[in-house]
Amino acid sequence: MSEQSPYEQWVGATLATYHLERLLSQSALGPLFIARNRTTNATALLRILPMPAGLAADAYTEYTTRLDYQASHLATLQHPYILPLTDYGVAQGYPYLVWPELGMRSLSMRLAQSGPIAVVTVGRYLDQIAAALEYAHEHATLHGNLSTECIYIQLDGQVAVSDVGVRQEAEFIRNHFGVATAATTRYPYYGSLEACAPEQLLEKPVGTATDVYALAAVTYHLLTGQPVFTSDRYDAFLQQHLSATPAPLETRLPTRRGGLPAEIDHVLAQGLAKDPAQRYSTPGAFANAFHQIIAPNSARRVPFPTSAPFGSRSQASSASARAGEHAAVVDTAAGSGALRAGASGAQPGASGGASGRLAPSQRRSSVGPFGRILIGCALLVLLAGGGFLALAGRLGVGSTKLTGTVLFMDGPHSTLGHSDAAQITVQGLTAPPAGSHYEVWLINREGEQIIPLGALSASGQTYVLNDPGNGQNGQAGSNLLAAGDEVEVTLEQSNTQLPFGHIVLTGSFPLQAFTHIRHVLVSFPATPGKVGLLSGALAQVQELNVQAGALQHAAAQGDTMAVQCYAQNILDILEGTHGAHYQPLGADCAAAKITFTGDGFGLLNPPAPATGGQGTPPVLGYLDAAADHATYATQTPDATAVMRQHASRVVSALLNVKGWAQTADQEALKLLTTPQDPAAVATLTQVCDAAFHGEGGANGQTAGTSQSKVGTLQAYQEAQAMATLTLTAPPSH
Repeated sequence: MSEQSPYEQWVGATLATYHLERLLSQSALGPLFIARNRTTNATALLRILPMPAGLAADAYTEYTTRLDYQASHLATLQHPYILPLTDYGVAQGYPYLVWPELGMRSLSMRLAQSGPIAVVTVGRYLDQIAAALEYAHEHATLHGNLSTECIYIQLDGQVAVSDVGVRQEAEFIRNHFGVATAATTRYPYYGSLEACAPEQLLEKPVGTATDVYALAAVTYHLLTGQPVFTSDRYDAFLQQHLSATPAPLETRLPTRRGGLPAEIDHVLAQGLAKDPAQRYSTPGAFANAFHQIIAPNSARRVPFPTSAPFGSRSQASSASARAGEHAAVVDTAAGSGALRAGASGAQPGASGGASGRLAPSQRRSSVGPFGRILIGCALLVLLAGGGFLALAGRLGVGSTKLTGTVLFMDGPHSTLGHSDAAQITVQGLTAPPAGSHYEVWLINREGEQIIPLGALSASGQTYVLNDPGNGQNGQAGSNLLAAGDEVEVTLEQSNTQLPFGHIVLTGSFPLQAFTHIRHVLVSFPATPGKVGLLSGALAQVQELNVQAGALQHAAAQGDTMAVQCYAQNILDILEGTHGAHYQPLGADCAAAKITFTGDGFGLLNPPAPATGGQGTPPVLGYLDAAADHATYATQTPDATAVMRQHASRVVSALLNVKGWAQTADQEALKLLTTPQDPAAVATLTQVCDAAFHGEGGANGQTAGTSQSKVGTLQAYQEAQAMATLTLTAPPSH
């Protein structure tokens, strides 16, 4: 609906320190680009706000002063579900705002790819979005422009809300400097049409109920796969928001889906009431009403309490400590936003500590500790991963039992597949004596190498530590599952570089089971580069998805030769060099700069040798081999219940992936002979994306159920959960 501008011509240009690489979208708020910071090489989301040319010097100064004031406030909003503003300014006459790009996709893209979202998943997203909005409201900030375009799903399945408060800046420019498009000249609203509240259209006072209207519209869209109102005409679109009644959910779905009670229509109707006074007063109240319908007796969700007035920070911690389907306890002053800001390298005032790990040859030698990073979302992820186990202990134990958990994952500055970061959570510790602190160490029991992970920090009744790993600029750091097999928490009296103090907690991996977990996540002798089986599968499926996207683009351009090259490349990735249909790419492909991008191992199994043939077939493909070794880990005498639980989910997910991979293999074969087959192109693209993200995309569903249909990414995350380490008080206590 917005006026089109030639923003595509800006791709390749440089603004401030950012190289504009790709145009993501454009609206009345301005174009949104994928950009790369030339200083840090990190990718970012960069929005250019509309700005009139030829401003007088005093007007220009007025605006830049206002932008600096408002943007600096927005940059202070640090919450696990808010995408943090990391940089801003005016360059070459254009005001711009920058957020980190975390390998995310928007909810609108998720809906376009896979349609409506399951009601339970919608409820989980709703709680996270509502928590973000309430936190912003407590900090005197309305979103004002919420839509599925500005809500992203991260790789861990959690949402991140962007563009918080940006509409205020766009309106300021328009109202003070007269910037308007043809569409906004007639109508005062300046932003998304998906969820524009009537009071915004009529230029009446706005408040928290304005964001409730948008949240209800987003919820409707997630449940049905369609916006609450649609029209090809701008004025008709706005009139519907002003006066039309939303269609019942049942009429928007081809068939009534199970688990979608009709009472949800009443909740949505109140959230979408034309009169703000008739709506739920806060996002949390709307979320509570929604969950009262879909899961009224849930013991896993903590309802939103009554919120503080707009702009009151008296309950600033409460809005960010909501529980959806899992508790979400965080420190809003230094939440995930503070951690993510470092990914862009552009947040004003941000600083990073030195990071380093001991080389295998170094034993108990001195090495500088990692930079300390305050966390918020670390506890959130750990709680969502399965809760804590109660453990006994005496030293440092408060009135509650001493409990500890270590979760290994990919670092925020690294690439997928390397398990180079860790999150540690301990409950039940008393405050350390004055001048002392709790330090965490990763130890290799065989070689006695010691890696300092950092100091625990108090967060309410919990002590937490997030070690982000030493990956930088997309380069993987040291794989912690390879570096050590035991974790200790000690009480130290100084900033020591070795564990001299009393051991408070300790935990070690069971040796037999951990051997197979390492085969899955760290290293396997038969793979190229000896990569872990599931780490290799993740990289190859990700590349498979990239090649399918390139094939789809070539098909749209009518380039049949390129389609055939990409199809053969996909076959080679799927089957490996031992595959029945493996064939090196020819000279035509090389001339078109299409080269083999697989590692030759193959996702699918090689063909069995002919009867009576000599020798044995090579090792299984990545998918079956990873599933086998996840299962082997559970069959060892020292396997834990946590390992068995998550291993079953790994196997279930990889079974899904294998089915999609086999379909991709069939469709790629078709395209070798009929490269203009649109059905084969569409199916191939769909199954390759599903093989990576899962059938429903990165929506956080759990593997292992018939409805889940998750992919390689979730299988990998479940495999990392197999390595969850329990910390206990040592026997001497």
